[in-house]
Amino acid sequence: MRQIAMLLVVVLFCGWALVDQAREPEPPERYSLHMVQPGDTLWGISRQYIPEVDPRLGVEWISWANGLQGTIIHPGDVLNVPDFDGPLMEPLEPWYSSPEAAKAAEREFQRLLREKRPQPAARGTTSRTMTVEATAYCACKICTGKTPDHPAYGITASGEKVRPGVIAVDPNVIPLGTKIWVEGYGEAEALDTGGAIKGKIIDVYFPSHQQALEWGRKRVTIKILQEVDRPE
Repeated sequence: MRQIAMLLVVVLFCGWALVDQAREPEPPERYSLHMVQPGDTLWGISRQYIPEVDPRLGVEWISWANGLQGTIIHPGDVLNVPDFDGPLMEPLEPWYSSPEAAKAAEREFQRLLREKRPQPAARGTTSRTMTVEATAYCACKICTGKTPDHPAYGITASGEKVRPGVIAVDPNVIPLGTKIWVEGYGEAEALDTGGAIKGKIIDVYFPSHQQALEWGRKRVTIKILQEVDRPE
């Protein structure tokens, strides 16, 4: 009987250990904003921002962060998405249903980016300015040629997820990783490239195609805030 009792203790201990290992991961303590595009689903959004997490769990996290009672979302809605690398330290008020409200949310997002995003150590500061041509893009198929099911959808040339504040540059002019202030756009980071981005041309990112169209093409002044060394 003593041997049977000891065996039961061992089995129970192992069972508890397995249960402990199977505990659901904790949700990220950071967030990104995502403007819903036609064809988006909570499942797909979860896979885009937190691919390492079971999408079923990701959908639960997104629903909780936005107070959703179901899985129905609409193009133009702006959602808080749990994101381990996200710039926001707390979720914003979700469900912006009009273009005007979406723009207001974007302005608030940019403000929070400036105030709350951890700033990496400077690798060399400067006040150098230049005038460039600035176009705009989003992550849609029209701009990038990639659909949400593409493995590289929403991924920049530097390997990071695209987000507001990211710009594409010609690395021969502006090295990737450079911090920049862009007239009419705000603070940005050079993390992407593009086939048409050659010379003194930059491409600024927006969450929606409509916002990119509204930006159009314009000449702007940029200021180099933190410059990195060009690769040898």
